[in-house]
Amino acid sequence: MIYKIKDGVYYKTLSAVAKEPFLLKKLTTEAFKTSLPLNRGGEGQPVFAGGEMFIGAEFPTACNGFTADQLDILQNPYVRLEKGGVFSSFGVVFGFRGADTLERSFEKHVKSHALKKSGTLKIYSDWGLHDELSDNIRLSDEMVKDMISRIKSLKRENGVNFDYYLMDAFWWEDGEEYIGFKKSIWPDGISLEYDRERLNKSSENKPWSGLSWAILKKTDKPGGETVCEIENKGADKITVLWKEKT
Repeated sequence: MIYKIKDGVYYKTLSAVAKEPFLLKKLTTEAFKTSLPLNRGGEGQPVFAGGEMFIGAEFPTACNGFTADQLDILQNPYVRLEKGGVFSSFGVVFGFRGADTLERSFEKHVKSHALKKSGTLKIYSDWGLHDELSDNIRLSDEMVKDMISRIKSLKRENGVNFDYYLMDAFWWEDGEEYIGFKKSIWPDGISLEYDRERLNKSSENKPWSGLSWAILKKTDKPGGETVCEIENKGADKITVLWKEKT
């Protein structure tokens, strides 16, 4: 267990070494009782404690939860470790209210970690275009290509440029790990195909996903490129889902 402090914020990480092979399904990275009232929480936002403190796992997020006076930060690695294998958790962040409200203090903390320090990110999401729960309009390869074509037209004709194309739910294969693209739509995977359909030189394509089960790996490549891969639930490797330019 390691605690670090930076800019008035505490960071906690846990590491475990396997004494024998085992499957690590769930990990509680923080748990304590408090008399302070708790609110917010869930996946994607921290727990606020009494307007004085925010606590949560770093992105990619785990589950920041609480019940009554009990706070629990959970991560679900679902990773198989061989003897001697090491697992390190996502960091747990403990931040405090500054001169402003706790909400403003948390906002400042998030902005201090932004990949893009100036301006805004422009993200196009196809949410509502396909939905298997209501109108039963299913996601398809043709649909995605058509939307990418339309977005390119927006740039060409109106100068509208997007940084990311965000694919909404139902891209995953039913009955399998929540990490593989639907074989009925993309039998050979998706990343290489859509890499050629890049919206522009700086745009990337990403699927919507809950990442509380994921292990994120970054590999530096020649030319200043960092490739991000996701490992999950005992799988050896998942297709590269996005790339970051360093």
